Amino acid sequence: CFDPVTGSRAECSSETTEVPVDFFYPESLAGRSQYQSEIAEAADALAYFSSRLGPWRYGKAGFVSVPHPFNMEAASLVVLIDPRAAVHETVHHWWGNNVRIRSWGDFWISEGLTTYFTGFYNEARTGVNNACSITTRTLDVHAPQDPLDLFNNDAYCIGAAAIADYRDRLARWLERDPRDPEAVSAFLSVFRAVYESLEGTAANTASFSSALSRSSGLSVRTVSTVRPVQFGNAAVLAMAPAVQRA
Repeated sequence: CFDPVTGSRAECSSETTEVPVDFFYPESLAGRSQYQSEIAEAADALAYFSSRLGPWRYGKAGFVSVPHPFNMEAASLVVLIDPRAAVHETVHHWWGNNVRIRSWGDFWISEGLTTYFTGFYNEARTGVNNACSITTRTLDVHAPQDPLDLFNNDAYCIGAAAIADYRDRLARWLERDPRDPEAVSAFLSVFRAVYESLEGTAANTASFSSALSRSSGLSVRTVSTVRPVQFGNAAVLAMAPAVQRA
């Protein structure tokens, strides 16, 4: 149970939100204690983002350890082959499930935002944002695209770099350090508005950029060639103030 306003764990009552967390595993599972520890961390992340991005929309949160090629989330059930992915797969319920992607060319929205917000949660907990970042190249992805070609670091780390770039630009516009409480609050407010705008829809790069522009009062340019669209770091979220700062 957690306080839906602060996201802090709390005694279960009519004032709190209760989400049962289940873990299914074979008796022979090695490293069970690490799984349990990482899933407890994921439960804290669930509470944290429920109060900052939007409510957890499912009646439970389940985790299962079974033979599988990779870690994978489905709505309210996460398959784990590596317990360290528990928080990442939980964050996908906001970016990937509740806001899904329109085509594989928009894969960066799901993986880039999830990667960055996983790091953002770690920053809130430890002071260190450990999201990966690639700024030396942009993504150049066609839609349709074979999804098996997309599961590399690019969508994750270039996408996360795009969000980090946006956060830095927003903080500069506010004349604050990105970690300043006012800048952090503004960043979260923007992405809560983006999430609320896109929740339940299939987003693409254009609709995401449009929602971000509406939510922040900052315009967003998507740099593109004739075909395909390029996105990633400043190429996705090169921003210019739409209004003068008071």
